[in-house]
Amino acid sequence: QAQGLCGCYRNDFPEGIKSIEGDDVPFAERSSNASPMLAVEYCYVANFKCAEHAPWLKKVESLKPFCIRQLQVCGTCALAQEGRELETILHPGYHRIDYISMQPMMDYYPAIYEHRYGKSNYSWWGRLSQFSKELIRTSIVVLLCLFGWSLLADRINHDFRPWNYVVCIATFVQTTTLMTLIHWRSTNDISVDALLKYAACGFCLCTTMAIFFELLIGLTIRVVMSIMFELSGVTTVQSNSYSMGGFSSNFGADIFWSLQESSGGSYKDYLQVYGNDHPIMYTFYLAFKSYVLAAMVEELCKYYGFKMVEHPDFLTKTELEEAARYTYAEDSDNLPQKQSVSFPRQDRGLRSKGTAITMAMVAVSLGFTCCENLVYIFVYGDMTLGNQIYILVLRSLLPVHPIAAALQSVKVCERELEGKKIGLSDVILPGLIFHGSYDFLLLWIDFLSNRNGSYTAGEDAEGAVKWSDFTALGFGFVTIAVGFIYFVRLRRRQLVRL
Repeated sequence: QAQGLCGCYRNDFPEGIKSIEGDDVPFAERSSNASPMLAVEYCYVANFKCAEHAPWLKKVESLKPFCIRQLQVCGTCALAQEGRELETILHPGYHRIDYISMQPMMDYYPAIYEHRYGKSNYSWWGRLSQFSKELIRTSIVVLLCLFGWSLLADRINHDFRPWNYVVCIATFVQTTTLMTLIHWRSTNDISVDALLKYAACGFCLCTTMAIFFELLIGLTIRVVMSIMFELSGVTTVQSNSYSMGGFSSNFGADIFWSLQESSGGSYKDYLQVYGNDHPIMYTFYLAFKSYVLAAMVEELCKYYGFKMVEHPDFLTKTELEEAARYTYAEDSDNLPQKQSVSFPRQDRGLRSKGTAITMAMVAVSLGFTCCENLVYIFVYGDMTLGNQIYILVLRSLLPVHPIAAALQSVKVCERELEGKKIGLSDVILPGLIFHGSYDFLLLWIDFLSNRNGSYTAGEDAEGAVKWSDFTALGFGFVTIAVGFIYFVRLRRRQLVRL
């Protein structure tokens, strides 16, 4: 049934089924009684169930019709609802496929499994899924096209030249090198195929989601700040009054403030004037921007990027054998072929599983970081070679996202492996505090230096900006060191428990 943008849909789910995951009802009963109607049940964003949340409403005669309906707003949960419904009408073995290439996991995972335990002669390429192979091929084609584009810079008159292409390649090499370094000691814990998929999710999906939500929240903040400008009497700004080009302005959470106002000055200039006149309020603004707009949004996107990817490395022995029995054979006229495939060593130790979870979440963050580096270098920075190398080197030395993801992974391991009751807020809180503190310190130091330098001239103003650069760099390294040491301590304690 097609979904409308808004509406209230009848709950056609059988009354006896209490759990959509099937904890209370055997699969055979679920598959025989489940409704064919899709996308009508369990919208976690916009869901209204009287029996669970407001049973007293059933006593009101006029409200009874609404107690068996599900609220749908703009189709936000349609795909998730369809996925949950499919879990009730299809055997779980049918779900073990790569949903982009539609390749069954059993087509490629046996080679990964055999290599993990020293029984395979497959090369690294032979152990990749169809999706990972296409991902590598597509990346090579795109990079070759960019190289050709850089060679045509003089003829077409654009700014992307061969040395800019070298910086682009270096950005990918930096990410690949770091991923290789963290993987080479734990090759038996997680496969290269899994790392490629998690990194691709971080590069494409997580970055897209983060930009969308940051723009949405940022525009809201911009409207609020514009109202505050009017109330505070901030109306005019002299051009070139303030220096905004320090280290922290390149490495903070600023993504969208470069849009120019039609009234003559830029939005940053208006913010600068407001900050000079109201430093305490502006500090709260920087804190909100750092901890909510940047840290919370990005950490949530990275966490859900990890949750979005399902890889056979993380499936249990029973789940894999079940998937093998229901894998479609090419010569079976689309009928499931029963296969007697076993994975006796799949249920490995808790330490190995914990390492795999940490590396998967770090891989998502590395993909996210790679895309973010490209944006900072080629979108928000200028096209000079020195500035691009400067940004790439410093962002490589300050791996905020990987450390934040590693901090998240500790809580995920506590929930998945130690059986602790860990909520979403508990998972993202350590990474959020670390990430937000890093951004806030850089932005706040930049604000203090520019506020101090705005009323000075000549050598004094230049000295204020240099002080900002070196101070921000020092605080950046200290924050990174503290976050890394804290993760190492948490990880060591967890390994003892496991």
